[in-house]
Amino acid sequence: MQIAVDVLTKAGILVPGNKIKQRGFWLFPIIVPNRVMFAAFLNKRGVCAYRGATQLTYVKPFKGYKDCEKSKWFMEHVIYLPLHGSVPDDHF
Repeated sequence: MQIAVDVLTKAGILVPGNKIKQRGFWLFPIIVPNRVMFAAFLNKRGVCAYRGATQLTYVKPFKGYKDCEKSKWFMEHVIYLPLHGSVPDDHF
């Protein structure tokens, strides 16, 4: 998984949690400018990229509370790649 982080960050793609050394997830989050377009691009090439396949979601604040713009932005730009620890390095 570290090679995926290295390749993606070197390409200028923000990888949330990129400093974590042990990863066990199978949905690998990355930040992209347009997640709908990027997902379509990957899906046409046989990569099943997900835009909302987790329980994470942006929750609007209650009336009178300040909006969390960073959380909102994150959820509007995150996409998940189907990567896990058993994906061989040469697949990147």
